[in-house]
Amino acid sequence: MDRSKFDFDMRKLESLIHYISYKADREKLSAVKLYKILWFSETTYYQSHKKPIVGETYVKGAHGPLSCHAKKAIENLKGQEKMVVSRVNYFNGHKMEYVPLINPDISCFSAEEISHVDGWIDAICMGTASGISEFSHNDIWAAADDGEALPYSAVFFAPPVPPSAESIAWARSIAFSENAQEEVC
Repeated sequence: MDRSKFDFDMRKLESLIHYISYKADREKLSAVKLYKILWFSETTYYQSHKKPIVGETYVKGAHGPLSCHAKKAIENLKGQEKMVVSRVNYFNGHKMEYVPLINPDISCFSAEEISHVDGWIDAICMGTASGISEFSHNDIWAAADDGEALPYSAVFFAPPVPPSAESIAWARSIAFSENAQEEVC
């Protein structure tokens, strides 16, 4: 299945954004990072499963791939009193802060989908917004015009993605264990 448009599910996007805002460290999550988590979660899941999680359309934006419906989803979450969004001072500027008011309903996702998203929450929230933007400004992003849709199939031509936090922790546990030589060889 190689198509750039999938059946989009607004309810799943709302649930995913709600979940990300619930799971991520509020101090580290910003609008830029939220959009990166959505993009990388969807496209890398597509890369391994041939289907995205939500089926959102992403376009080239100034700071990387943008979800076409995230703003509407966030407005819906605010209107349903599931989330509060505010602009807060952050270092020498501002950032958007997403505060969930209730626990998210993730029943529309598989455990595998949630685990996949968790890996991207951890990876992206560890870095800076500018550093993550540099990573997302890859050949796929560079080849598109501003506002142009970024096809899911383009991920097959992208450089490999970084390992998950879980994979890094596992590798460190093996590398630094007393029996590391025996376990590896």
